[in-house]
Amino acid sequence: MKSLILITSFSFFTIFVMLGCTVSSINNSQMAEQKVIQTMEHFFEVLDVDNYERKLLEEVVTKDFKIFEAGEVMDIEQFHAFVTHVDPNVAPLSATSWTLSNFDISLDNDSAHVSYINRGVFKHGDEMTAKLHWMESAYLIKQAGGYKIRFLNSNVVSRDFDYK
Repeated sequence: MKSLILITSFSFFTIFVMLGCTVSSINNSQMAEQKVIQTMEHFFEVLDVDNYERKLLEEVVTKDFKIFEAGEVMDIEQFHAFVTHVDPNVAPLSATSWTLSNFDISLDNDSAHVSYINRGVFKHGDEMTAKLHWMESAYLIKQAGGYKIRFLNSNVVSRDFDYK
């Protein structure tokens, strides 16, 4: 009888420990996914025409950062030049915004992969507004306190230009 009680108690204890580990693992995974989303959202906040500074970009990407954008592979130097380029054929950017959605995240011990939909609006003074729709994916490296983007692949799905 004592052995039956001991076995039953041990079984319940084991089940509760396993359930606790599962819940803890799910919570950790959800927190990591949220940090990945926050990192991607922060990246685009940094790129906003009103916020952009090179040093802020360097805080959200790794030193060996690469991006596939506008049909080119760029490192951080080339991307900085791309972002700060002023097109003489159109008014300078006066407003930018991005909306990220449909996140699909895969986590590993020290990295994450995320794909998502990105819809951006770029206003060039009062004369032109560009609306773009991208499918993007990124590879992120886990760092102390969060993630940094190592690679971003950006593919345009559609573009719409409104000239006034």
